Amino acid sequence: GHISDGLRSVVRMRIGEILLERGLLDWDALATALTDQRPNRMRLCSLLVVRRLLDFDQASQALGEQWHAPAALRRHLVHRDRSVAALLPSAIGKRAVAIPIGRMGDGTLLVCARDPSSQLHDDLARVIGQPIMLAVAPALYLERLVDHVYTEVDVPIDVDEPPPVDFEIEVEEPELDIPVEIEAPEAPKPKNRALPVRIKRLTTETARDSLDETIASFPDIDDLEWLLDVVMGYVAKRWSAALIVAIEDKRAIGLRGHGQRLKPSATRSFILPLSEPSVVQLARDERRIADETPTDAAKRLAVTLDNAAQPTAAPFMTRDTVSHVLVVGDPLAADHDATIRDLEVLIEAMNEALARIG
Repeated sequence: GHISDGLRSVVRMRIGEILLERGLLDWDALATALTDQRPNRMRLCSLLVVRRLLDFDQASQALGEQWHAPAALRRHLVHRDRSVAALLPSAIGKRAVAIPIGRMGDGTLLVCARDPSSQLHDDLARVIGQPIMLAVAPALYLERLVDHVYTEVDVPIDVDEPPPVDFEIEVEEPELDIPVEIEAPEAPKPKNRALPVRIKRLTTETARDSLDETIASFPDIDDLEWLLDVVMGYVAKRWSAALIVAIEDKRAIGLRGHGQRLKPSATRSFILPLSEPSVVQLARDERRIADETPTDAAKRLAVTLDNAAQPTAAPFMTRDTVSHVLVVGDPLAADHDATIRDLEVLIEAMNEALARIG
């Protein structure tokens, strides 16, 4: 069904999840960036670099992890070998948003590309007529570089210039079959680690304002993944832990998670059989918010939500079917009844958005 297709479409780890997993971004900053991404017509990492929430090299390394490709760092582009750009015809370089930037130790041509897919690798290798390796860098800067180089107006990239260094490529983990010695990078040192949401509690009034702002952004959202990210950005400010699951046949599968036990990798591996009594099962079967005390069989869900005293589940509807369930742990502000009322408002707005998006 449509749920299975949607799950298969996110097999590659999304860049937002990687940034969260690395501690380079928190849910609040991610949700804000995703909301602003479409109006600015800018890819997520580029937007974050422009806003100085992420530095250039952090963005490249995260993209490298997403694409399973080497990361072209700032110094690689600033001090690239300018003589090799002509090996790729300018029309193809512009269309593919790709540019040769140097050679590996064995002579393999290194090409930096915005979307370094295996298909693009094969296409460019055929055009260039020699072995190549694809690397990746933030889209906005690469687009500008390609445009300048292939219009014969080569200007520096708008980033702080580091001192010249020997040309070398950095790879996240040496799982790639690369026939040269590669220096593994140091672990990233994030500037803005995600703080535990308990450090700054919301008031009832600010929680309501945040809900209103979240719902107000829904009409501009035309993609399910985008919608779920924005919702989780709000939820992460309101509850100590939360989980969005997709309902597929007889099980619930983790899609988004927030909390000490719900890093992106743990969230994606979360599976809850719907044959077990739980608030998720009740929300799906009875199509209502469920907050009954979990049975012994459902204690695992409470533990997953940072040992929540009273997990609460809210169903989201797509085509008159419960397609997703949001299950939250303990609220950070206001009493339980107040958060139930806010969940009811969120559900109504989500269902309208899902009906529109389909």
